[in-house]
Amino acid sequence: MRNFFRRQFACVLVFILLQVSLVSVVQAEFQLSNGQKAYIGDTYSISLLGTRKAGNDELRSLAKQIEAVRKVEKTMRSWGINVDRQIHIRFYTDTDFSARDMWRSAGIEPNVKALDKYEEDTGMVFTSLSGYEYAHMSDDLDDVYFFLNPFPDYIKRKYFVNPRALTGALLNDALGAVKSERIRIEEGLDKPVGQQLNDYMIFKSAAYSSDKSVLWVPVTKPDALHRYLDTTIHEYGHHVFNMMVKAYLNKNNNKKKWTNIQIFYICSNILAVNEFFADYVAVANGYNKCINLHKYGAMPKDMKRVFSQERTLKSYLEEIKKGSKDVKYYLSEGHNSLNPMRSFVWKLRFAIGDKETDKLVVTAVQNAISNFFSVDMAKYPRVRLTAKGWGCFTIKGYPIDVTTENLRFLNLMQKAADKQLTSEQKKKFSEVAANVFAGFYPLK
Repeated sequence: MRNFFRRQFACVLVFILLQVSLVSVVQAEFQLSNGQKAYIGDTYSISLLGTRKAGNDELRSLAKQIEAVRKVEKTMRSWGINVDRQIHIRFYTDTDFSARDMWRSAGIEPNVKALDKYEEDTGMVFTSLSGYEYAHMSDDLDDVYFFLNPFPDYIKRKYFVNPRALTGALLNDALGAVKSERIRIEEGLDKPVGQQLNDYMIFKSAAYSSDKSVLWVPVTKPDALHRYLDTTIHEYGHHVFNMMVKAYLNKNNNKKKWTNIQIFYICSNILAVNEFFADYVAVANGYNKCINLHKYGAMPKDMKRVFSQERTLKSYLEEIKKGSKDVKYYLSEGHNSLNPMRSFVWKLRFAIGDKETDKLVVTAVQNAISNFFSVDMAKYPRVRLTAKGWGCFTIKGYPIDVTTENLRFLNLMQKAADKQLTSEQKKKFSEVAANVFAGFYPLK
C-alpha cells in the first residue's frame, strides 16, 4: 500500500512540475480530446495529438521536449539569431482524433464566430488585385490557419495565370468553394482528422514545413516521445535556417518581399547547407548524430550523418565511387553530401572549442545564404515554376556535387577563421582541415 501511494504521489508531482514549468510561456490553454493541453507560447506551440490518453511517461517526455526547445531557442539567441517567428510542433500517435483538436492546438476554438472569420479571411484573399498581393495575403492566411491544407489547387491555378481575371463567374466560383469548405469543416469537426486529409495537413513522417512553420513528428511507439528529441531539434534547425534566409532577403529587398513558397523552391538549391545546419543545431544541443530521414535499410554508416565518425572527403568520395546505385544517390544527395564537413566541425569543436566553432559555423552559413542570393543566383538561368505559385522559380546548373559543396563551405569556414580566430586557433584549424580534406587543402 505504501508503494502504491508513493507511485501516485510521484505521478501527481510530475504533472504539477510540468504545469509549473510551462507557466512562463503559455499564453492560453486549450483542452484536447485525449485530455492533453495544447501549449501555446510566444515563439512556439506544442501539442501531443491522438486518441489515447497520455501516460505519465509521455508527460515526462513532453516536458523534456519543451525543455529541449527552450534550450535550443536560448542557444540560437546566444548565436545572435532572431527566433521570434513562432514554430508549431505537433507530435501525434494516430490520426483518429477529432478535427476539432487541430483548431484547438492552434489556439482557436472552432465555434461559429471562428469559422465565420475563417470564411471571411479566405474569401478576402480572392479579392486581391495582383499576384503579388494574392501571394502575400495567402502567406498571412497560412500564418493563422497553418494546420489546414492550401486552398483548392484548381482555383489557385486559374488565379495564378491572371489575377485580375478573377471576377464575375470565376470569383463566385472561388467564394462558393470557400463557403463549401467552411460547411465541410464545420460538419467534420468531431470526425477523425485522418478521414479529412484533403482539408487538414498532417505529414506521414517527421519533417518541417518551412512555408507554414510546422514540425510534424509521428510517435510510432507508445511512451517513446522522448526518443524524438534529436528529430525535434534537427527540424527546429530548419526553422532557424528559414528565418535566416528571410532575414537576409527582406533586409535587402524591403520593397518586394519574397513569399514563403518562393523561398521554399529557390532554397532547394542550397539544401546541403540547410541540412548541415539543422544537424549542427542538434549537435550544439547535445547530439552527435541526427535521426535518419531516409529509410536506409542496409546502407553504409556514412548515410547516418554521424558527426563523430572518422571520415575524410577522399574516403567519402571512394565510398560513393564503389557503392551501389542507391549508395551513390543517397551519399551524393543534399541530406548527406556535406558529411565530410560534419566530421570536420566535430573535430574542430575539440580542437578550438565549442563556442569558437559555433561562431565559425553560423558565420559560414549566413555567408553561404548571402553569397547564394547576391552572387551565385545571378550566374545561372532561372527555371520558372508558374504552376507552383506566384513568382516561384529555381535555377539551372548550380553545382551541388559532393566535392564542390564541401570545398565551397570550407572556403567560407576558412574566411571566417581568418577573421575570428587567434594565431594558435588558426593553426589548429589548418591541422584539422588538412586531415579531413587531405589532397584538397590548403584551398587554391
